[in-house]
Amino acid sequence: MTVPNAWDVNVPGFVTLRGVKEHFKVDKSCRKGRTFSDFTEHLKDNPDVFPVQIDTVEGIKGGPVLLTVHFLDTSFMLAFLRGANTARSVSDVFDGLYSLLGIESFKLLFPVILTDNGSEFSAPMALEKDAGGIRRCRVFYCDPSSPFQKGAIENNHELIRRIIPKGKSFGGLSQPQIQLMMDHINSYNRKWSRLLLQSCSYFCYSQIFPLIFYYRIASHI
Repeated sequence: MTVPNAWDVNVPGFVTLRGVKEHFKVDKSCRKGRTFSDFTEHLKDNPDVFPVQIDTVEGIKGGPVLLTVHFLDTSFMLAFLRGANTARSVSDVFDGLYSLLGIESFKLLFPVILTDNGSEFSAPMALEKDAGGIRRCRVFYCDPSSPFQKGAIENNHELIRRIIPKGKSFGGLSQPQIQLMMDHINSYNRKWSRLLLQSCSYFCYSQIFPLIFYYRIASHI
């Protein structure tokens, strides 16, 4: 089992800017069994599951975008540069994470994913199952026009916009530069007091993330 630290995702060649146009047709049935109501019921039945929120941050229309991945229990967020806002580019990121982490670690970190109704997220099977058809996570969707249902990641995007203002192109940026930005954002001290820490204190999330990962592993041994 691979145990990552806050910087393990910065692997050369892990994320590439495809920039390849795809003729992508939205799967209108993708929400079946994956609605926000289904999500809340799933959490009721699985109270020990920690959901992960994912979203897209756009630069200029038609240009490179970011895939953001937000861990609710720590407010730790990753961001991956993508050459085009396509379903294929999203699945490529998760396939890369799956390859890097292995099935056990991946399932511990990404048991449940909540996202919006953007076309780039409308191929849930590509995220839920690996190339061999083995289930690796569950994907659910917010209700239409309801960004507040994944408000945590929306709020964290404000920190990205402090560094890269809305409307500014991501062209010319590299994944290491995006990773450096996220290192700074994740090092921002904010109040956190959930799993292991019973008193209110201030912690650096880049330190908390591996701690939580170890906690999840221990709870499954």
